[in-house]
This record gives sequence, C-alpha cells and structure tokens, in this order.
Amino acid sequence: MVFVRKATSVTEKLAHYASFPQTPVSLHQMVAFGRDSSPGKVLRAAKFLADELPIRLAHRIRDIDNSAHDLGKSPSFATVRNWYLQSFEEISSFPTIKLPPSTQRIFLPTATPNPFNGLAAPLERKTTGSQRRFYVSPTTDGAWTPELLELNSRFIKVLERVRRRHDPTVYRVAYGVREFLRKSGGNGAQGADEELHNWLDRFYMSRVSMRFLISQHMAISSPQPPPPHHVGIINEQTNVAGVLQDAIDAASFICEEHYALHRAPRIVLNCPASLQFAYVPGHLNHIAFEILKNSLRATVEKTLAASDDEKFPEIRVDVIELPATDQIAIRVSDQGGGIKKDDLKMVWRYSYSTVGNEDIMDEDEDGMKGGTVRAPMAGYGYGLPLSRLYARYFGGDLRLESRDGQGTDATIILNRNACSLEPVH
Repeated sequence: MVFVRKATSVTEKLAHYASFPQTPVSLHQMVAFGRDSSPGKVLRAAKFLADELPIRLAHRIRDIDNSAHDLGKSPSFATVRNWYLQSFEEISSFPTIKLPPSTQRIFLPTATPNPFNGLAAPLERKTTGSQRRFYVSPTTDGAWTPELLELNSRFIKVLERVRRRHDPTVYRVAYGVREFLRKSGGNGAQGADEELHNWLDRFYMSRVSMRFLISQHMAISSPQPPPPHHVGIINEQTNVAGVLQDAIDAASFICEEHYALHRAPRIVLNCPASLQFAYVPGHLNHIAFEILKNSLRATVEKTLAASDDEKFPEIRVDVIELPATDQIAIRVSDQGGGIKKDDLKMVWRYSYSTVGNEDIMDEDEDGMKGGTVRAPMAGYGYGLPLSRLYARYFGGDLRLESRDGQGTDATIILNRNACSLEPVH
C-alpha cells in the first residue's frame, strides 16, 4: 500500500499522492493476470487499484490546478476538478484490506517489484511507499470467503460510482475549452494552441487509462461467465473484420439518419477473416467509427454539392499485415475531396472543426440533449485527437494523408505486441 502520513488537509494528502510515480501496465500483464480469475487474483487487483487510482487522480488534479491559460479556474474545469477530488477521496479513504493471518497468507502474500519497471530510473523518494509494486505472482487460491465477497462488493460499488461520475468529462472539458477560445476572440472552433493541446493530450490519455483499469477490474470481478476468449474487456482473439463491420454498420446508420438518405455510401471491407489478436474491441470500434463518420460525411457532402443524385463513390477499408513487424494497418480511403493543406495542419488540434458548432453550444455543459449523449456526424473537434490517443494507448498510431481535391486516406496502426506499456505521464 502507499504509505500515507497523517495529513492535516486535503491539499497535503493530494500533494503526497501526487509525489508518487504512476505505474504503467501492459495488455500482456492484464491478460496474464486476469486469465482464470480467482478470488486471490481479484483481491490483489483490487489492492493494486486502491493504491494506483488515487495516485493517478492526484496527478490529474495537480494538472488542472496548473492547467494552460489558468483554465482550472473556469466553471467547467472547476466542476471536473470537483469530480476528480470526490473520486480521489472516495478511493483513498477506502478501508485498508485486512484479513485474518491464515487468509492473508493465501490471498495477499508479499508482493514483488514490478519486473516491467526494471529499466525505469531510480526513484528520488525513498519512503516506504515509493517502491511501486504490481500484482504478485499467481498462487493457489482458495474459495471466496464471506469477508472477501463483502470487501470486493464494496470496492466494485465505489468503482461504479467513480466511472459513472466521470462519464460526462469529455463533454464538460470540451465546453470549457470552447468557452475559453470564444472569450479569446475566436469562434470556439479555431482549435487549441500547442500548450493547451499538449495539456489536453495528457489529461485525456490519463482518462482513457483509468477507465480501462476500472472497466477491466469490474469485468474480471463479475460473477457472470465472460464471453468467449475474453479476459475482462480484453478479447484474446479480437476478430478485426468483425469489429470493423460493426463500426461500418453503426457509422452508416448515423449517416443515413443525419442526411435523411435512402442508403449511405457503400463501404467495402477487405480484411483477412482469420486476423485475430489480443486487443480491446471497444477501443478499436471507437477509432474506426470516428474515422468512418468523417469519410462518410466528406463523401456525402461533396457528392450532394454537385448533384441531388445519391450516386456516391465507394469508401474502401483495407487491412494489411505489415511485413517484418508486429503491426497491422487499417486504411480507410474515401473520395470526399480531401483536406486542404492549411486545415491538415490543424485537424489534430482539440476543438478545431470546419463544421459549424452551434449544436454543441445549444446543449448543456455535459453534452446532453434530451437526456442522452449524442453522436453527431461532426462539430466537436475531438473525434480525431481522441481516436489517436486510443490508438497510441497500446503502442499504435493514427495517421492522415490527403489528396487535395480527391480524398483522404486515414491509417490506423495497431500493435499486436501486447507488451507495450501505457504512456502515463
């Protein structure tokens, strides 16, 4: 456990936790540990999260306090900070895991240093808690005891509250950034400057990582049997073609609804049916859905601008296994006119959009209208930068090439080597 001195204030407690380094994990670690989850494994995972999440939350609260352009003082960011502070207090105040000695030896043996952090620079802090640790090696576990069931049940309820509390974070931050950009003399859609963009990259990557850890623990703790080949939310045999087809169907439906089309542009998928590897299907679906929405929008608007005839050119999705690497490339190619050279420099900037942004400003600050989170075709200026973060989370990337006047190629790079550590900062 992180060694916590008796703090005289929340500020001191936050500073203490923020002084510890964050411990990155890899997909390989999560699969190896979560496979055949037993009471002991689940309890040790809970212990790791009870230590790690307050550290990550404290880092983000410190980032908000030191945010670019003093955004932390704005009402929207103050609300987000309050959410992070509530979650920090709730998890850091969770009772220390205490079990009878006989049970303790079975379920919580002494942990060993995380071997994946062996190349990290020596820590400056030399306190008892500064030696970050990971899960202990799997041991023979007994059955669930009443104490363990009650303990894990209470911890899961805390995690559920935390995850639900932070659901609207992306929309709330987007609203705050738009307000700042408008007050700075722009229209809210001109995009963040480099300092603010880098700050948002760190903030959102941390959000991706915390939601992944929380969702993974909740999934391996579930009493329901997991879907085939799943370890928590990770599918050891993620079928790339299947995930991409789901994203194609969803994006096509949104397109038809938005433009009142009889049929959206045809999307041709070329992917080896047998291509499978360990990945988080939800992450891949999110990335592909956003890219496909952009291609559909560009294709429809270019075609309808020239004629009322709904004869749209095809969009191609080609999946290629890159030779001599552990990577695959998913290339989405459209004939939607491409991206202008000046715009291409800005498309990765948060809040940059070439689409009118009246809709988002008419919503409330949580991105809600009519009680549901909307999935518009465009307008927020967050789809591409957030999708790139999801791709980079496990060592991949997202790249764009524009053929001005013709179309755009968006390439998703996925890393099949599941040993890449999270890029936590």
